[in-house]
Amino acid sequence: MVSSKLLELENAINNLSMEEKIWLLEKIVVQMRKLTEASNFQQQLNLESGNLNANSEDDPLIGLFAGSPDLATNSEEILQAEITDKLG
Repeated sequence: MVSSKLLELENAINNLSMEEKIWLLEKIVVQMRKLTEASNFQQQLNLESGNLNANSEDDPLIGLFAGSPDLATNSEEILQAEITDKLG
């Protein structure tokens, strides 16, 4: 179940401008990179989930870290492409 704080955060993010969302995304990516560099993140994920044979291809978080290292640099173009695709 999603906490009320997370729902509040989601609503606050929805009210941000595109530029502010990109800034926030870049900060999150930097924090996650530090986390993965500081520890063996994959091993912790497997131990915490209790599933040593997790299918990483279907896990969007694993895909995020396996993706292009310049995500923060290209985030605006990626978001704009997603918006254009969805709006037609």
